[in-house]
Amino acid sequence: MADPLVLSPTSHKQFRRCPQQWYFRNIERFTMPPPVKVLLGSAVHTAVEHDLLQKVESREDRPTAEVLDRYDGAFDDEIKGGVDEDEPIGKAKDDGVRMLKMFMEGSDKQPAVAPTLQPVWVERATQFRVIKEHVEGCDRGAGCDCGVPFNVTLDMATEDDAVHDLKTTARAPSGGAHLMQVAAGAIGFEVETGRPAQDTVIDTLIRTKEAKYHRESYGRVDEHMKRVFATQVDHTVKMINAGLFPTLGTEGIVPACGSCGYKPICPAWRRRK
Repeated sequence: MADPLVLSPTSHKQFRRCPQQWYFRNIERFTMPPPVKVLLGSAVHTAVEHDLLQKVESREDRPTAEVLDRYDGAFDDEIKGGVDEDEPIGKAKDDGVRMLKMFMEGSDKQPAVAPTLQPVWVERATQFRVIKEHVEGCDRGAGCDCGVPFNVTLDMATEDDAVHDLKTTARAPSGGAHLMQVAAGAIGFEVETGRPAQDTVIDTLIRTKEAKYHRESYGRVDEHMKRVFATQVDHTVKMINAGLFPTLGTEGIVPACGSCGYKPICPAWRRRK
């Protein structure tokens, strides 16, 4: 019997980027070594989490050296699990050090980020159902099983009821790139607390030669945005249930293929080559 369909921000974004990627990962269960940038992001995330988890109670940041030590161990552990060496590992690791130093201490051009954040909880997982329309006869009560289960892990909520999500990237992000993840985070926060998030923030560490920080505030997620999110998820679910997994790379959409670990087994990529 097939596993029940449960989506998350990561899997939903992957499907929208390229349904064939999603198919290889979630239907065929092919596992491929992740690119270096993915492991770098995970290690940076682990180091920041190390600082913020204890800050809930202590209200003080850990020394930068301790955070960097946690990063060093996390990065090495990630590499041991296997990696697609699409870029020099040593350079990527150094980029992470620069990003974390800037995050903890700031730079000549940017103030430190960590001291401005006071979390009330960190890394909280929750689940809700994304419902575009209730089926006929549904009483919309507690037992409603319309829509699809959606898992989301909230990186951090702060004292001012803002939901934060940490990203790492090689270049400044384009505006609105994470709208659907922001919507999922806001809904998850409301499920957990019973009140709406007052702000939704993407904190991006940029791995340029001189590390930078970019803060993108989306404000409150309104009902319109929730409907857009539900519609997008509904489209994804309908395509999956219909067995529709087109390969976006066949139309020359390079971003869909650039960091894809499934290129060696993807017929569409071989035709491009």
